[in-house]
Amino acid sequence: MSTAVDVVAMGAATMGLVAPPISRKPARKSSCSSASPGRVAAVATLELNTPGYWHDLHSSVHIMIQGNPMLTQDELGLLSKFGLKYTTTPTSVREHLDDQTTIITYKDLDKAWNRSPRSRRAMPNLPQVRRQSARMLPMFISGLYSPPIPLGALSACSTRARKGRELLDAMQRSALDIANGLFENEKIKIHLVKLITENIQMPDELGTGLGMYLMPGIHPHLRRLAARWRQRKLTESLVRCIEH
Repeated sequence: MSTAVDVVAMGAATMGLVAPPISRKPARKSSCSSASPGRVAAVATLELNTPGYWHDLHSSVHIMIQGNPMLTQDELGLLSKFGLKYTTTPTSVREHLDDQTTIITYKDLDKAWNRSPRSRRAMPNLPQVRRQSARMLPMFISGLYSPPIPLGALSACSTRARKGRELLDAMQRSALDIANGLFENEKIKIHLVKLITENIQMPDELGTGLGMYLMPGIHPHLRRLAARWRQRKLTESLVRCIEH
C-alpha cells in the first residue's frame, strides 16, 4: 500500500486540520501530523484539575472564523454534519482593572450606550467610532478570505471613496495614536488597546490603527463566539470531517 501524499499539514491545530479536507476536494491525498498528543494543539479543552470541570487551554472564543465561508456557507459540513454548534452571550469582553472597576463591551452597543450615562460621559465619540467601523467592516471582512491584491492597486481603489480613504488612513497609523485622538479616559483606552495586543501586536506599531475601529466594531456583527461544549468541539468536528 502506497503512503505517498500530495499535501502534508504540519501541526493539528485548527488551520492544520482545515487543510486536509480542503485539499482533498481536487482529489489530492493529504496527511496531517502533530507533536501534540490527542490532536489538541492550542484549541484544546481538558480536565486540568477536578474531574468534570473542563478548561480551555488557550483558545476561548472563535471570532474571525465566523466570517469565513467555511462556516458562513458550511463548506465542510461542520455545522450540518459534524456536530459543531456555537452559542453567544450578551457581553463579549470584560476588563477587570486593578482599582476593582470593570469595563464591559456589550454585543448590543446601542442598548448599553442608551442605558449608561457613565458610558456616554466616558466615550462621547463612541457613535462616531461605530459609524466608521460599520463603513470599514465590509471591506475588511471581504479581504480576509480572498487573496490579497497588490498594495498599489489597493491604494488606487481605496482613494476613490470616503470609506476607502478612512481605511487607508487607519492602516498607516497606530492604534494608540487613534485611541489618544478619540478618547480621554485612560481606562477606556486600555480596554480598547488591549484588543490590539490580543493579536500579538504592540499598540504603538504603525499599521495597527485599523484594529482600533474593527475589533470593537466586529463583536456585534459576528455573534456566534463560543463553541458549545467548549472549544475542543471545533477540533473534534474537523477530525470527524477528515475521518469521514
